[in-house]
Amino acid sequence: MENMEKRSDDLQGKVREMEQKTGELKEVSNVNDRIDNNFEKMQSFEASEMNDLKSAMKKKLNEIVEQNPVNFSEIVRQQVTESLEAVSDDLRDVKNFIEQTKEQAVKQRDKENRRNNIIMYRVPESDEMRAEERNKADVAFCVQLFNNCLHTGITEDDLINVFRLGHNQDPHTPRPVMIQFAIYTSKT
Repeated sequence: MENMEKRSDDLQGKVREMEQKTGELKEVSNVNDRIDNNFEKMQSFEASEMNDLKSAMKKKLNEIVEQNPVNFSEIVRQQVTESLEAVSDDLRDVKNFIEQTKEQAVKQRDKENRRNNIIMYRVPESDEMRAEERNKADVAFCVQLFNNCLHTGITEDDLINVFRLGHNQDPHTPRPVMIQFAIYTSKT
């Protein structure tokens, strides 16, 4: 009876942990959505700013032409140069911001993907000659370990990839095994 209560408490703890992790995943998803939304806003803002700048330049040019018809070409050149420098600076800032945002999104996605991985050490390596057969043996060993020893209910479908790390240099020392789970909850 105590064993069942302890197991029930353990399961309830895992459920709470899974609910917390689900909340964290939703939060990460929301951050990615906000990044995409900000990226789209920046692009529409850039186009709007260019149109506003063009119309302001035309208006200013017309005013200058009416006031100083003699120095028109010099004034136009100066105004265009100043405006292009300002636009160039603004575009450079926008591009830098977009690049930073993309880098952050890539880092976040990479972090999410690595979160689903575990590395197991001292897993015996198969003596099979073909790499495909050795890999099948590694997958079978992992599924058997998870189900028979850890009682997790993992199937091969829950695993995205199982592979050995490094080169097989010492036949007496097995290489570590990288296991990539399809979803984070399988790992927990």
